Amino acid sequence: MFYLTFQDFLSKHPEYRSCPVYVAGESYGGKYVPNIALKIHTKNSAETNETKKINLKGISVGDGWIDARLQMKVYIDYAYTMGYLDTNQQLQMMSDYENFCAALDNKNYEDAYNISNNIVNNVSALGGNFNVYNIRRFSEISMKQVKAYMEMPAVKEKLHVPEAQKWNCADNKGPVADNLIEDNMEDSAPVYSEFIGNENLYKILMYTGTFDTACGSLSTELILYELNKWNNPADNEAWKNLPRKIWAQPSDKVKGFIKQYKNLTQIELPNSGHQVPYYKPEISLEMIGKWMQDEPFPAYMPELKKT
Repeated sequence: MFYLTFQDFLSKHPEYRSCPVYVAGESYGGKYVPNIALKIHTKNSAETNETKKINLKGISVGDGWIDARLQMKVYIDYAYTMGYLDTNQQLQMMSDYENFCAALDNKNYEDAYNISNNIVNNVSALGGNFNVYNIRRFSEISMKQVKAYMEMPAVKEKLHVPEAQKWNCADNKGPVADNLIEDNMEDSAPVYSEFIGNENLYKILMYTGTFDTACGSLSTELILYELNKWNNPADNEAWKNLPRKIWAQPSDKVKGFIKQYKNLTQIELPNSGHQVPYYKPEISLEMIGKWMQDEPFPAYMPELKKT
């Protein structure tokens, strides 16, 4: 569907055919972004007519939901480490997590999905109903401005949305979520291994907010660290031993933490929750711009004292 939509758009607007294409998304984008890229790559490889190819240059994923098994455990661990669970509560949640893993192993995806939702809600409740997208908050981000923008007549006209249609936020609920249960529970990490380490393919940006408990820094870090299905296993070892630098400009103004290897860039942004562009709009714009334009990130390695 996404590929056909791209091709339909480019057929109607051929002036954009040669423009570089970057597929970007956040959260559930951890699943659909690499799969869209893989579809484009596969179709381009089989296409003999150069004028029909899509000029894919890179993919960007922010706080991606990628591996449910790994990320559900990280969610519990993070809440426990931050003091939102005591030891007995952590053990109780880990017991539920084992049931979740058993459902995944048996491919009972609907059961696994329901158990995972219960774990998310229960952990948050035990911590006083903290916001799973930003562990420092006990309230949701307001969607009033987004709703006002989406319901502007000019926006509806451009998106071909009926004038009477109202916009509503549907996070992990509704018919779309219901039909993506199996996809939600399956691991999409192997799709990334099709691209990571291959400089002849596409640039990859993986960024996260450090206070996101749902799909934050630790889960992305572990996914990349254990992603041993790269085209060349040596790339995986090189990534594991790669020093992380501090992105700062000037040196006392820390913007993030960065690792770069071949076509992969990983950036973690401190003091940010799940919706990085919301919490760090200026830094987010600078980050995506530098990455797309292949500009260097001013970064340094701190001098460590010998022990």
